[in-house]
Amino acid sequence: MMAAPALYAQDAPANAVSIDPLLIIFNMYKGTYELRVADQFSAMAEVAYTPNFFWGIHQYTKLTYLDLIGKGRYYVGSLLKGAADDIGNEKIRGYVGRAFTDALGGVFVGGFLGYVNSVVEQGAGADYFRADFNGFGGGLELGLKYIFGDSGLSFFAEPYVLLRYYAGGYAYRDESGVTIVKPEGFADGFDRNGIAAGVNIGVSF
Repeated sequence: MMAAPALYAQDAPANAVSIDPLLIIFNMYKGTYELRVADQFSAMAEVAYTPNFFWGIHQYTKLTYLDLIGKGRYYVGSLLKGAADDIGNEKIRGYVGRAFTDALGGVFVGGFLGYVNSVVEQGAGADYFRADFNGFGGGLELGLKYIFGDSGLSFFAEPYVLLRYYAGGYAYRDESGVTIVKPEGFADGFDRNGIAAGVNIGVSF
């Protein structure tokens, strides 16, 4: 009985790839790759990029964005497999049971570190300036990887919530690339701090 959960964990999917389709609304594209490294633990690499945020619907001429993140996750589901046993309805018990399963699936908590670069361009000619933001930070993550299916290749939906803090600053340049003082009227409005949420859609294998 003790060996069965460990055996299943070894045979469970060890890889997952995903995107966040909600970000496409903002002309932003995010992809992730996750690898189970030991039982309930996994490591994840994540990249998000936009060539011009929200399809150019903002006060600047152009706003690009790049986010690089490394994550570590701990799946608590395999420790809580008995949580659904007392549910009388078999169908509901099956759905709830998917929230408490072996990695890579079920409820997870995690932490991450990241680098972010945002470039704002405004004006033209003598009025042109470029503001580069570079920052480093990290935070905590809570979510649920809900897997549809029991085969080696299965689709999943992964709602998540992030609490994050990034520190950094702007550098300003003119059209020739020469460093200048902060342009008058430019608001340093880029902020990565606080709470964020989304839904990853992907495949585990």
